[in-house]
Amino acid sequence: MNKDIRASEAQQLLNNPLLKEAFSKLDNLYVALWRQANTKEEREACWMAQQLLAAIKGHLEDCVNSDKIKERKAANSLRRAVRSK
Repeated sequence: MNKDIRASEAQQLLNNPLLKEAFSKLDNLYVALWRQANTKEEREACWMAQQLLAAIKGHLEDCVNSDKIKERKAANSLRRAVRSK
């Protein structure tokens, strides 16, 4: 997949109201379940679910940001090249 398209689609997903709602509701659910957990295993399962949710969101953010970082690096390189002339 083209990196520009990938970044654009990742940004669209992050801006999608339904996906935002899903992330928020699931995060709140996992925290509530963690607080109510009776065993270490239950707490760990809730923590793992919350970490997985954060990892998914983080991956989408990385798709968007990696493109922005590359753009900034390219712009900085161009500025340095222009200044050195």
